[in-house]
Amino acid sequence: MNSDIYESLEQFDFIEEEYIQRVENQYSGSIGLFLIKFSFLEHWLDLSIASIINERTDEIGYQVIERLGFANKVDLFFKLCIRAANYKGKRYKAKLKSLRKTVEEINKFRNILAHANWSSINKKKYVRTKVFIDRETGDVKFQSTKLTPAMIKRKVKQVQLLWYKLDQYAESIFVN
Repeated sequence: MNSDIYESLEQFDFIEEEYIQRVENQYSGSIGLFLIKFSFLEHWLDLSIASIINERTDEIGYQVIERLGFANKVDLFFKLCIRAANYKGKRYKAKLKSLRKTVEEINKFRNILAHANWSSINKKKYVRTKVFIDRETGDVKFQSTKLTPAMIKRKVKQVQLLWYKLDQYAESIFVN
C-alpha cells in the first residue's frame, strides 16, 4: 500500500496495550464487516465457477475448487472467462483485465487486514503488516501500513461494488 512505513527493531519489541484497548472497538466493527463482505465475494466466485463448469449442477464445480485458495479461484475464474471475453470483443477483454486487477488489489487488502499484527497499532494508525530481515544489514525490520476505520469502510463499499460489477460482467458474457 502507498502509506507504508519501515522501521527497524530496536533491542526489544513492545506493545502499547493501553492504546490498543482504547481503539479496538473503533476497528472491530469495520474489520468484521469487511471480512463478511469479502466472504460474500468469495462465495459468489465459488458459485460462478461452479456454474461455468457445469450449468446443471454445482457439485462438479465444487469438486474442482475444493482445495483452492482465493487467489487460485480468481485465476481459475478469469481463465474460464477469457475465451468468452475474446469472442465478445476487445472491450470485454479489457473490462475482464480491469476487473481482475481490482479483485487482486482487494484480496491484497484483505490479506493485510486479516494478517496484520493488530497489537502493534500506534497512535498514528499504523499497524505492522510484515516482518523481514534487511539483506544488507541483517537488521529486523517492520513494514507498517496506515489503516483507519474510515479506510476500511471505504474498502467495504469497494467489495460490494466489485461483487456487483463481476456479476454484471459474468452475465454479459455468458448469457445471450
